[in-house]
Amino acid sequence: MTPSAEETASTRLELAARFLPPLSLQEGEIIVLVLKPSGWLVAVLSLPVVLAALAVTAAAYLMAHYRPESPDAAVVVSVAAAVALVRVTLACWQWMGRTYVLTNRRILAARGVLTSRSSIANLADIEQVEVRTLLPEWLVGAGSLVCLGRAARVSVVWATLAKPQEVLEVVQEYVRRSRHGLAETKKPQA
Repeated sequence: MTPSAEETASTRLELAARFLPPLSLQEGEIIVLVLKPSGWLVAVLSLPVVLAALAVTAAAYLMAHYRPESPDAAVVVSVAAAVALVRVTLACWQWMGRTYVLTNRRILAARGVLTSRSSIANLADIEQVEVRTLLPEWLVGAGSLVCLGRAARVSVVWATLAKPQEVLEVVQEYVRRSRHGLAETKKPQA
């Protein structure tokens, strides 16, 4: 490795450590991948509430036009806008609080800003890894990675990834290595 490549790698690890949830690595365990969800997560999480607010706004304008005794449309629009803004703000906090980590032995999804919750699975216990895409994710080219454990039970979900197929390939490679006892080998180039 060249000196500049070593500096870049150490800088990335230092930066990743700031965003990582508390994760005690086991002996010989290395961090392979640290990801945040796509910024589209905010839109995906907010879309239902924003669409409902738009529908309420349209209904308020129609009622005000055809029924003069109906509630003031400006008040309804203000409340709908406030509700939509609160949902978008909450979605931003949810995005900030999510971090996804892949090591050569485990996969982790950490959620939470004020309180932290984590889903962790050993790669050897993962039976299947697949990309699932909701309609809003599909529209923006994102997708969610779902790791299924024994009996098709969901172990870990990485929601709204920007390049889900590329991430899927890396995770599947490490699951395969873990099953065959190759977890200590060097990581593939992503």
